[in-house]
Amino acid sequence: MTTMLNNEEAAAMIGCTPKTLNYWRHKGKGPKFVKFGTHRNAGVRYDLADIEAWKEANTFASTSAYSAAARASVNARNGNLPPAQRVSPSWLQPTR
Repeated sequence: MTTMLNNEEAAAMIGCTPKTLNYWRHKGKGPKFVKFGTHRNAGVRYDLADIEAWKEANTFASTSAYSAAARASVNARNGNLPPAQRVSPSWLQPTR
């Protein structure tokens, strides 16, 4: 059986406040969640396995490893691709 945690329990397990977890959920930055119902105040629960997976994905060995991951995330979010993945429109190509 799956262990489901409420917002307060999940926040305590992650080490943040419930308000921070609410903010992350709103921004799509926190662990996956399940919403029971369609109402704005419908209950939210977190699967323990999803919290563990989110913690693992956000664990870094050094600040430089974190910085590289953060830069890649920001660049992807802003549509900035590395030079090798950039494609120039044909009208910008040099003429012969």
